[in-house]
Amino acid sequence: MSELRLLEPSEFLGLPPKSAWDFKDLERLHAAIGEKSALQEALPGLACRKGCHHCCRRIPSLLPVEFAYLSSIAASGGDSSLRSELHPGEALCGLLDDQGACRLYERRPVVCRTHGLLILSEAGLDHCPWNFQELEEIDESLPFSLESLHETSLRVNLAFLQRSYPDAWRSLAAVRVRFQS
Repeated sequence: MSELRLLEPSEFLGLPPKSAWDFKDLERLHAAIGEKSALQEALPGLACRKGCHHCCRRIPSLLPVEFAYLSSIAASGGDSSLRSELHPGEALCGLLDDQGACRLYERRPVVCRTHGLLILSEAGLDHCPWNFQELEEIDESLPFSLESLHETSLRVNLAFLQRSYPDAWRSLAAVRVRFQS
């Protein structure tokens, strides 16, 4: 397996694709996440809402497919005066507006779509500490599997690279694109 490499945005955007970027697989993944998220959002005790930004820390890098998806629309981000009670002193995502809402909400990465919701990993069940405080029991099909999210995201990225960069997809599979420093 190749060692992961971090590309600057200009380096990735400077690689001409052989065919137009196609995001159908990523959009299907987003739709599936949305369906499962809706089931979790129906549970009592979900505190997340528009403007809740306390988990929105900077994302250092993205898979090429997610970076391309975000870069295909005008996206400007900067530093906000917002601070997080959960992560004091840490820089928050530069895509938050002054009210704590994501400027690119409809195109946000997978990590943002699932953060704060019920996620099952080898370490156990995780979620935002403000969510689901009264929840005592859940259907085992409700949490996202962290392993499955990672595997599916990597497969979507690989399919994107094979279509867009058929001569370079193998080397690009080991690439992440710097997103926020």
